[in-house]
Amino acid sequence: MSFIDDSLLKIPALVVLRQTETTVCGSMRDAVRWLKPRQVKKADAIVLSDPCGLVYKSLAADFKRMDYSVKMLNVADFSDRSAKYNPISYIKSEADILVIALAIIRGTKGHADSGNIRFLTAEKLLIASLIGYVHDAASEDDFNLCSVLAMLRNMISSGDLPDGYKTAVDYMIETKEEISPGSSCASLYAQFKDLAGNGKNKVAASCIKRLLPLETTGIGEHMTNDELGLNSLQIDNTALFVRSNPCPCLKFIIPLIYMQLFNIIGRQSKLLP
Repeated sequence: MSFIDDSLLKIPALVVLRQTETTVCGSMRDAVRWLKPRQVKKADAIVLSDPCGLVYKSLAADFKRMDYSVKMLNVADFSDRSAKYNPISYIKSEADILVIALAIIRGTKGHADSGNIRFLTAEKLLIASLIGYVHDAASEDDFNLCSVLAMLRNMISSGDLPDGYKTAVDYMIETKEEISPGSSCASLYAQFKDLAGNGKNKVAASCIKRLLPLETTGIGEHMTNDELGLNSLQIDNTALFVRSNPCPCLKFIIPLIYMQLFNIIGRQSKLLP
């Protein structure tokens, strides 16, 4: 099982990780009932949704006294005590790439044609292929979603172009395929080109619209490396507070974190490959 279906995950109020089990509380009422010192001390790690930042103010000091490593992801204001988050750092397979692409597609708005299933699928394949390329071939400085946005811009061409014209991205993907035959990014890119046909520019422009808020809001610079350590929450005995951003153009970030977290739990429990 992996979160690559066509609906975004409902955000839980609380996720409790133990060696033998994982507890998920869907509502804050259930979470408050669970959050008692006797229960908390039994947990290896805790992830709390904190839409307004009030839960952090109320509980962070208590968790520190219980020797938890306290972290906050503050998507509303990354400059306010927030750890950085880079979703690309959690990729282990093509399914993980598709999880990120799906979250972006479902949590952002592209151009009007995005209501068309064929166009939407082409967008998802394009974003997935470029994420795959960044994961496989980018330098440490370029290992982030802002690099995907830069590649999309390099795909946009103006005016009439000769048959067989190739963009810089075409050459990058071809080179990657020559070095590593059968790579995910090349396969996904080929599927995108077949589906988009002569509409590649339009698809790329729509994807740019989806990712542009990373640049205009400045949040992209806080997603260049990762400090959350979703892979090691239990090892580090972490209490992670997750605060969302009210801006609708950034609403994909929090669901993506939980999608990746549950896939990591599945892998560590041997439920996922």
